[in-house]
Amino acid sequence: MSNSQFRTANGMIADPRQMREFVAKMQRQMEDFTNTLGETRGAILKTNQLGFQDGIYEKFNQDFEEDAKIIGKINEGLNQFSVHYLNLAKKVEEYLKTVHERR
Repeated sequence: MSNSQFRTANGMIADPRQMREFVAKMQRQMEDFTNTLGETRGAILKTNQLGFQDGIYEKFNQDFEEDAKIIGKINEGLNQFSVHYLNLAKKVEEYLKTVHERR
């Protein structure tokens, strides 16, 4: 273990840098997914403007919008988790600083 890591009570190794990288990666992936979702929504709306709506289109569009709401909730949860996890990383960093200052 390096000076920037410590072992938690359950035996896990906590590294604040890796914790921050994990959060950043999750946020990038969700941003990419959200962008793709927006592009798909745009394509669906364009199809609607072309006059190709029928019962199947209406059902798909309705299902898509319901699913998009669920994805929005997942994104909100991810944002809350990210704040929590970044706060944990900060606490780990502060703990490690305190431990190293005592030495």
